[in-house]
Amino acid sequence: MSGAEQLALMVTEQPSLDDLEIEPTDAQRAAIERRDRDVFTEAGAGSGKTGVLVDRYCDCVIRDGHRPDEILAFTFTERAAAELRQRVRGRLMQRARAAAASGDRERARHIISAAREGERSWITTIHGFCRRLLAAHSIAARMDPRFRVLDEAESSRLRAQAFDGALQQVIADGGSETARYAAAFNGPRLRDMVVGAHERLRSQGVDPPRLPDPGPPVRSVKEEDDDAELTPREAQRASEGLESVEALLSAYDREYRRLKAERAGADFADLELRALDLLSGAGPVAEAWRERFAHVMVDEFQDTNRVQLALIDALCGPQTRLFVVGDEFQSIYRFRHADLDIFRERRGAAAGDPAVAELPLRGNFRARPDVLAAVDFMGAAMFGDAFAPLEAGLETDGEPPGGGPAIEFLITDTSGDGASRGWRADDVELELPPGETGTACVAEARFLAQRLAELRSQGVDRGDMVVLLRAFTHVDAFEEALARADLAPYVVGGRGYWSQQQVEDTIRLLGVIANPLDDEILFGALASPASGVSADALWLLRQGARDDEGRPRHVWPAIVDATWPAAMPAEDAERLERFRDVLTALRAEAPLRPLDALVDRVITAFDYDLAILALKDGTRRMANVRKLMRLAAEYEEHDGRDLRGFLDFAEERTRRDEREGMAAVQVEGHDGVRVMTVHAAKGLEFPVVAVADMGRGLGAGFAHPDLIVGRLPGPVGDPTGAPFGMRLPVAAGDSLRLWQLVELSDAEASAEVEEALRLTYVAASRAQERLIISGTCRLPAEEAPERLGRSCTALQILLPALHGRGWTGEDGELELPRAPAVGGGEAGGPAPMVRVQIQRPSAERAQQLRERSEAHTEPLAVPAGPSEPLLAGAPAPQGAGHLSYSALASYAGCGYRFYVERILGLGSPAELAASDGEPELDDAVEGDELLHPGLGPRERSLAIGSAVHAVLEAAARRSWAPVTDDEVKRVLAREGLAGDEAARERVATLVKGWLSSELAEGLRDGGARVRPEVPFLLDLGGTVVRGKIDLLAEMDAGPLVLDFKTDALEGADPAELAGRYEIQRDIYALAVERGTGNGSGPIRAAYCFLEDPARTVTETYDESRLRGARERVEGLIGRIRAGDFGRTDTPHLALCHGCPAAARLCGNPGWKPQWAVSS
Repeated sequence: MSGAEQLALMVTEQPSLDDLEIEPTDAQRAAIERRDRDVFTEAGAGSGKTGVLVDRYCDCVIRDGHRPDEILAFTFTERAAAELRQRVRGRLMQRARAAAASGDRERARHIISAAREGERSWITTIHGFCRRLLAAHSIAARMDPRFRVLDEAESSRLRAQAFDGALQQVIADGGSETARYAAAFNGPRLRDMVVGAHERLRSQGVDPPRLPDPGPPVRSVKEEDDDAELTPREAQRASEGLESVEALLSAYDREYRRLKAERAGADFADLELRALDLLSGAGPVAEAWRERFAHVMVDEFQDTNRVQLALIDALCGPQTRLFVVGDEFQSIYRFRHADLDIFRERRGAAAGDPAVAELPLRGNFRARPDVLAAVDFMGAAMFGDAFAPLEAGLETDGEPPGGGPAIEFLITDTSGDGASRGWRADDVELELPPGETGTACVAEARFLAQRLAELRSQGVDRGDMVVLLRAFTHVDAFEEALARADLAPYVVGGRGYWSQQQVEDTIRLLGVIANPLDDEILFGALASPASGVSADALWLLRQGARDDEGRPRHVWPAIVDATWPAAMPAEDAERLERFRDVLTALRAEAPLRPLDALVDRVITAFDYDLAILALKDGTRRMANVRKLMRLAAEYEEHDGRDLRGFLDFAEERTRRDEREGMAAVQVEGHDGVRVMTVHAAKGLEFPVVAVADMGRGLGAGFAHPDLIVGRLPGPVGDPTGAPFGMRLPVAAGDSLRLWQLVELSDAEASAEVEEALRLTYVAASRAQERLIISGTCRLPAEEAPERLGRSCTALQILLPALHGRGWTGEDGELELPRAPAVGGGEAGGPAPMVRVQIQRPSAERAQQLRERSEAHTEPLAVPAGPSEPLLAGAPAPQGAGHLSYSALASYAGCGYRFYVERILGLGSPAELAASDGEPELDDAVEGDELLHPGLGPRERSLAIGSAVHAVLEAAARRSWAPVTDDEVKRVLAREGLAGDEAARERVATLVKGWLSSELAEGLRDGGARVRPEVPFLLDLGGTVVRGKIDLLAEMDAGPLVLDFKTDALEGADPAELAGRYEIQRDIYALAVERGTGNGSGPIRAAYCFLEDPARTVTETYDESRLRGARERVEGLIGRIRAGDFGRTDTPHLALCHGCPAAARLCGNPGWKPQWAVSS
């Protein structure tokens, strides 16, 4: 096929909807075309800013001739970056098609080439950019070249460990004043104060963090004429308290750095700070990056912090054009240290700088004009003159889906609420859902659910509706109400996971495995469905576990000895004995199982999985337990197999009410009403939006901090002169408020209230066809509060604004002002009418709210004939999808073992034995192994092999520099072999043997380009084979593939052992051939057995041998695809050991487990 024909195929593919060219408005065109200067764009919700970014990017490439790697585009999330990359590529391909159609094939080729480079383009988040930058310049940035980015869960664990270590260190070093200061707080409160100050300072570039000098201690007062003077004793205690905090902050920073360094980890702040250090200096790296980008574009500019702003500025050289886009009223990430003042300051500077174009985007292309009128109305009411109304860019006729006004207010009146009055009256019985005590909130949720059910009956799909909440405090009430109305609610993310009963039960079962002498945990486990012991039996058990003098003893020994009180019911005694037997077996198994496998084993051994599946909503309950398994696996991946550590982690997450949502049991396309936080909905849009819980206080959840560092007045990273305040606990629960604490705390509270209003606006601006506002309020609410305190609500602002439009305070409709139209004038379409409905408490209304909708179910289909046999529906042999070389090697050894392990998924013989009640002798566990679990022989061997490969990889990346003993110890610690001296000697010996070998010296001195741990994907036989090459050396004589083997030779000939790896060798050679082409010379595949590196086994692949290798591998894949899973003709111990089929299924195994032989 000619190049022209290939080009024609590439540019005639059908465009997607995202590719279609839409004519921009005048404002959008200006933002796209003003590329000769910096541009500041304030873009309202739904204004098409992503399309502007896409077209501006494409014009930089096509019209201005810039390569994609000369353009840097920052987005706020990875999801947004992926969408922007996809849309840029789609738009470039669309323009390539247009160029080809017009006959300009050279231009089309140029655009296609740019589109191909899109995957390597700099469209990324700030953290993603920093990660790439630091990976490229890790040494200059003083970073471990192997660094990885810690996720929030792992960082949180390290922060907790770091604080505990810091506190112990400071006190051990003689910090008696610190000890007294710490004793005045509870532990978590002091930790939150220190960790919070650390994070806030680092977000402003202060690294290492240090507090500003606040001057002599003074009392923080609210009014200027209040007495700010402290007594001498108070001043002394204030100074001592400040010194204690400074000591703790410094020690915490050191300990946190040490813990991160142990695992070569970096948190998100590290990425930003190290990158800023790299870019703000005077060295060649900073100079090169300042000149690299012709254009820098920043989306969501309102959510940046001081460090991120400094990074952006450092990347803009004299010729760089900066384009920033954001919206003050969509700034909702203060909890991530976003600094809205940055946006405001840059906006003010742009307005007064003729070199910067200020180009606002006010058009909205998301909402119907009448819905947009409501959004503008709310914005004006909440933000006053600072708010610029959005302009309608869409036209519409007729009513919205479901009919009636497109804007609705559903108000639950709480004006009569009080003790036994209003919604709390005795005759207003609502049957509250578990854990919910707010009667009015439940009434609101069901009022809203009934309205959404009406819309469904009028033809609106459930999947088109979303309920948005500022916080998930009352999410259970809304989920239950929607379920009552048969609206199939789907809660997206959120909180509450760790407090779910099934999660708590499973944690207790794990806790009693770790320590059955913890009576509180033990009774929790016994009270769960895993035991089924009655409450009376638990009381008898507690009373019976006492010594001769009547003092309580641990309960577990009584269960072990089966010493029951005489009144113990026989069935409860049987349940306790079964619980004891299962728990004893699990304690023996626990050190041998990965944490996720242990969770699975626990719930099946106690039949807890069956118990929760039999309960209402059992699928969700079981999904939450499965999620716990995933969390346990993630914990073990980074922190090792530490059951006690995982339980402590779970306890801490529960205490802090960490943002962990329930496990998903519906797919995203599920036909049901979604329930989301406003933060989760940012950037999305929905046909019907219900903004609920609008009676929530704007400052709900805010707590006055114990220590505050204000905004730095000087350069980034310099805390000099920053406002500062702290609280010092004194006797009788009182405290001294010092320096500027009151002023700063009030400012924090005001900022929290302002952000809550912005959250309300963001929620409302998600609506396309219908907007519903729902909440509780004390009516008549005719006047807005003079001052917005934390207890004020959004409804207390919006309802008086409705009064101003003629609302009477009762059910009815009123008209809002029309939204302005893009291009001038008023928007057309239906008049923006608002319908207000009010529900008030009464016994009759409560009866209506208790009703449940009949579930809409399809009738069951009756089979026309007899059922087919069960095996008739069994799946055909599975075709080969992605395969690893180890899978192919396994199949080459024995097709039947491959089948039972990889197709049927059967477990190991040890697991089969456990199910029969007869554990293998090798699996017996001594009593103290639970506290110090060691690795079994196989796991230990694998861990040593992994450690050797990790050390050799690090050595290769630094030109085979010598490896220190400390480096070996750190690697072994990560593999669970800390303190294993024999393992350290084994690893050091194997690594030293390689580094001193002739082959290693040849690679080092011969100028070969070596690449360790090279991943590959190889398309063969209709499938993809994946793997990783230990070391690839590109030499003048041709490529060399080197595989390190840590096998114990025990006198064997390496050449003979290398024969086992023929398939692996073939795959490596084929992968290198595919990756380097045929012109790079013959390919050598070498196996270096590190016990004897002088006898490295090398095979050479010329064209003929490569053809043979391809035929062998494709032959294996073809047999797998054909379902050929025959037994090997030559069974032997090495091949059959550990095979799941060896005990019962295989007719001629070369090995059987001991329990199978004896039976």
